[in-house]
Amino acid sequence: MQIFSSLAVILALGQITSGAMIVLDCTNFPESCNNDCYGIYGPPRLPSSLTWDQPSSSVERNRRRGSGCTMSNGLSACNANSGVSPYNNDGPTCDEYPYASTSQGGMAGATLRCMSRSDNSAEGGYLRGNLYRKSIANGGCGNVAPCSFTVAVDMNTIGNSPLCSGANSGTSPLNDGHEFKKLSGGGYAAAKRELSDKDIYAPFPDGNGTFPMHLRREFLMSDGTRIMLLTTDLDMVIPSGLMVATSGDAKVVIRELLGQEKSPALRPLVAASFVA
Repeated sequence: MQIFSSLAVILALGQITSGAMIVLDCTNFPESCNNDCYGIYGPPRLPSSLTWDQPSSSVERNRRRGSGCTMSNGLSACNANSGVSPYNNDGPTCDEYPYASTSQGGMAGATLRCMSRSDNSAEGGYLRGNLYRKSIANGGCGNVAPCSFTVAVDMNTIGNSPLCSGANSGTSPLNDGHEFKKLSGGGYAAAKRELSDKDIYAPFPDGNGTFPMHLRREFLMSDGTRIMLLTTDLDMVIPSGLMVATSGDAKVVIRELLGQEKSPALRPLVAASFVA
């Protein structure tokens, strides 16, 4: 019996792909959060488990070129004068998901979004200060690579990130006209699912190809806040007691919220009952 119990624990731990978890406070970088949510929940279905590999500056530059944030001429795809129109009207800097700081960065089909310098740099600084360089004791990577992690968002901070919150037409994340990607032939187009994409993981998609709101996973934290885990993996095991990196002291996962105890935007629809 003891052997079986130990084996069960080992098998369960083997399903945990979140070696670390970072909770994003989207207050100061709402557009970056929009891009993250679209990449994971939208038709692209990009990886939600990432690995920070402490890349050199040159590796990050190559990844930005691979993703399309940097064009073949060396300029940003969001350059006001010669960037990708009309997206370059949204801001001078290009944000990409997956992040260039991870081994998944630079992949084909990465989601791109033009935005202000302050928004773009704020998320990068947040990841460096609150995950990559944060001590392992506080839920971070301890500045030791490789470090696998997943991303969550603080539900209280996504009011200005409709591609995360579902505020756009009651579903999320439909392309709001600001998400684009680099094509295999070198051009650019609106980010969406292509029939030729064979590596797209899309369980239970809505009719528009997005991941349904009621299947988004939400967790209660030790300080009473709620976080939404950015993943389409319904089988990923997130154990109670997991220490999670934040902008302050580390928080601990209490439990996953289910059904009608979830935040309103994430609750399953319940058919109205009628009395004859």
